[in-house]
Amino acid sequence: MTKRLFDTLPNETTFTASVVKSGREADRFFAVLDQTLFYPTSGGQPHDTGLINGIEVTDVAEKEGEILHYLTEKIEEGLEVTGSIDWARRNDHKQQHSGQHILSQVFYQTLKADTIGFHLGRQDVTIDLNVPVPSVDHLHEVEALANDIVRKNFGIKTSLHTPETVYAVPLRKPPVNQTEIRIVEVAGFDYSACCGTHVSQTGEIGLIKIIKAEKYKGGCRITFLCGQRALADYQKRLEILKRLSERLSVPDAELADQVTQLQEKNKAALKQIKALQEELMSYQAQDLVFKAEVYGETKFVAHTETNGNPKSLQQLVRTVIASPKICMMVVLEGETWQVVLGRSQDVNLDVRPFVQQLCDGLNGRGGGSPSLAQASGPSNPELSNQVQLVKQALIKALETLH
Repeated sequence: MTKRLFDTLPNETTFTASVVKSGREADRFFAVLDQTLFYPTSGGQPHDTGLINGIEVTDVAEKEGEILHYLTEKIEEGLEVTGSIDWARRNDHKQQHSGQHILSQVFYQTLKADTIGFHLGRQDVTIDLNVPVPSVDHLHEVEALANDIVRKNFGIKTSLHTPETVYAVPLRKPPVNQTEIRIVEVAGFDYSACCGTHVSQTGEIGLIKIIKAEKYKGGCRITFLCGQRALADYQKRLEILKRLSERLSVPDAELADQVTQLQEKNKAALKQIKALQEELMSYQAQDLVFKAEVYGETKFVAHTETNGNPKSLQQLVRTVIASPKICMMVVLEGETWQVVLGRSQDVNLDVRPFVQQLCDGLNGRGGGSPSLAQASGPSNPELSNQVQLVKQALIKALETLH
């Protein structure tokens, strides 16, 4: 069993220990110490990082009572070593985890909401509640109450209990069945069974800020930030507001209305552009039909583009074959190629075999219906030759139609 120094000395950054086991697991070296300040990933809180004898600790995990320190280099068993944790990372985790306890208790007191999930990520922190998404007013109330606890600078302490004694503690939720249960108390405000690291006074949390509330698995997920993370987020958002305000030449308070106006103008412009594109495509289709060659009783249109849009090409073919007695083949050349084949409903021809011929000749992929099909693939120097062969086969088929 590794002695868990982080439980009783969460504010310490260095320690000495003996290496009781070392080895290799897959492609990683590991070492087990007789005692450690390195917190292993557990309870929703990520592991500490740092150095052991100058060697980087990249991960920490607990397995069957042993705390494994994963290292970039091997450390020999039996050595006396000095370890140091990354204090910025540790302090950040303490702020976030301590803030979570307070926030969860406030949600419980105001909504009778149980925290059923907790995740401390690299960017933000989340708790999952078993209630619907609260209103904006209620979220503001929760923030105010939580930050009031922070400002009162209550003490945070830990104590150990057995299953027999823990039931005298007013826990927010029952603990997992263990022989020894660690309770984290926020000065009579919150009692939680928890193995994580926490600040000593609530004032060290700095600030608790809810960022987002959303539906999640029948309940809701609350995303929030504490301490330095909250400050950094505020600075980032303020800079974004400043840049947008300068770009749009409006005060911060008018940004939302200005963006709404721009969205409405953009929507109207896109609608106009779409109408003009459809009109242009109609004229282009008419021109292609006018220039079409006639084979048997059917007109045939062959068209090539080098920088068109695949969806636009499909729409162009659909527009052309809306006319009677016509067949069309359009080719898009470039880093990837695409060929679309289509024919009018009154033309008795299945275009799929011609698409398959292209796929076979160019190692492409395709498919579709008897009246409209397409093929595509990566750039191929044989594209022009294969298209010509398919065009000749298509013309021959059209000449034999009755």
